[in-house]
Amino acid sequence: MPRNVSGHAYDVPFRLVGAPVQVIDMDHKVILNLETGQLIKPGDKRATCFNPAYLRMPDGMAWQYVVVSRGPWLPEIVRWNDTLEDMRLETLVAFGANYNPVSDTLVPASPPVILPIRHMIGKGKCSYGDWITGSDDPRLFWSDARTPTLQFGHIALDNEHCRNLALILDLRDIWPDLRHILKSSKAIASWTPVGNATILELIRAKGNVDTEKNWAAFFHTAYPSSVHPTSIPSFHYGAAPQVVLYPSTATEESSVENNVVKFDEINVVNKDQITRHHPHYATHAFHHSTSLYRLTMCPRNTCAPTVENTVLFGLVHILVQRNEEALEYGRFPVTWNVTTPNEMLTIGAEFRFNGTTDRTYVFSLTMAVLPRTADGKLGAERLTPSHFFWDDDVLVSLGVKDSEMGVGHASVQELLRGSRLADDPAL
Repeated sequence: MPRNVSGHAYDVPFRLVGAPVQVIDMDHKVILNLETGQLIKPGDKRATCFNPAYLRMPDGMAWQYVVVSRGPWLPEIVRWNDTLEDMRLETLVAFGANYNPVSDTLVPASPPVILPIRHMIGKGKCSYGDWITGSDDPRLFWSDARTPTLQFGHIALDNEHCRNLALILDLRDIWPDLRHILKSSKAIASWTPVGNATILELIRAKGNVDTEKNWAAFFHTAYPSSVHPTSIPSFHYGAAPQVVLYPSTATEESSVENNVVKFDEINVVNKDQITRHHPHYATHAFHHSTSLYRLTMCPRNTCAPTVENTVLFGLVHILVQRNEEALEYGRFPVTWNVTTPNEMLTIGAEFRFNGTTDRTYVFSLTMAVLPRTADGKLGAERLTPSHFFWDDDVLVSLGVKDSEMGVGHASVQELLRGSRLADDPAL
């Protein structure tokens, strides 16, 4: 009998969504280390790039998308307590890409590079070994301050935890090629040199757990403020029950102290909404998959976003085991209110991406806009390139088998088809 990782039996039908998943074809032998200026020598010859994040670029750029993925690990010797120790440095690889409608995938448009993210070498409580450091599982999004922001997991800066989440508020700080490509764009904030990019560690005011993962970033209201746009997002921390994290202080400047951003949390009402829609799963097993994106429920160029016609849109998933086979992810779409307290509005049915059996990991991290029509003048100057409209398509970034970068292509309407109100009394 199928069961989830918590041992609860279930048997549910799947929707198949989108075009068959395609894989990004990238030459892993030409990855450049930006710090050394040399091609990398991976610690594992079989190593590849996987678990990618995609970010849509402003119109008119030489790249249509940015890709950041987990990369090959590198051997590194570090000094720890006056001793030299062998470490395994987990890396993030970045490159520009363009969408090919014939192959229905992203095609690299620039050489892949290891992002120069320097980490403190700590001896956090990691059950899989103190010899691992570096970054993993990237997410990309445009901040309301119109900066390309990178979110990722990394070894905790303290010795009491294993992994925490972190932000680099402007990816241009550590990637000169992206700086060059975006230099001509008037749709985003101009880049201001800051020297060495600061890693901001994300901490819950009540304290982090041993390993923090899958915080889903979002920004409030239907579009960025023209007066005080923020670069630091809020986060959906829990899905069932719903927990939302808000920066502890009113302004981002005072919420950053010693490279740490602290967040207060609130529990959102109607804690049992997801389990009412998906009763075959255990409550604690749900967690966020993608960041949350603004979605305006009308065709592009036909209306301006407001809090009445715009929602937050993302995927939630659960790690399951079916018929005693390998672990896999089950996923479904959710929409939330764009205003505080950002409660759930609709919950969808579980689906699989066409062309996958999900017999091995198919892990979704981000969603990027693939518009069917070009942006017009109706409110477009207020929006970021991550803003969805009802008639858009979606490119979902997929980590396939922990070894490939997949592209899941579907429409917004297809993903949300069959969703029901979160408070539907008929359930």
